[in-house]
Formats: sequence, C-alpha cells, structure tokens
Amino acid sequence: MTNLLKILFVLFLVNCKVHSQEYWLKQFSPASQNLAECFFTDTLNGLICGDSGLILKTTNEGQNWIFQNTGTYNNIVSLFFVNVNTGYALSH
Repeated sequence: MTNLLKILFVLFLVNCKVHSQEYWLKQFSPASQNLAECFFTDTLNGLICGDSGLILKTTNEGQNWIFQNTGTYNNIVSLFFVNVNTGYALSH
C-alpha cells in the first residue's frame, strides 16, 4: 500500500500546476541611490539598503517607505534581521 501512495503522490506533484508571477510591476523608488538588498521579517515589515548609508523601512508590504538614520555614508550592501526591531547591516 505504501508504494501505491508514493506513486499517487508523485503523480499528484507532476500534475500540479505552479504559476509564477505572470508579469512585473514597476515600483516607484523613494530614493535616488542604488539599492543593494531587501530583507522582509514577515509579509508586512521589510527593509532595503543601498548606497550612501541608505536604509528604508516599510510596515505595510512596501506601499510606503521610511528613511532610517544610519549615521554612515558608506554603502550598505547587506541586511539581516532577527525580528522587526533588531538587525544587522553590512557596509563597506
């Protein structure tokens, strides 16, 4: 019986249709700097980093972005957050 379940499962996977996004939507960028990376902690909250110390934060799925004061003008190239309020930024 387990072989039959395995075969049915494989047939199910083969016949499933997976659709990716069918089109791209151009988004307005509130910053003139080059953007390097984004990191979302959940579906609502995320951050974007970029050149000249840029970090932008959203709390509404990217509908609005708020500039964050980083205190640096170095390019920020990577972000990692453990929760909505605590994270790390890598710059050079």
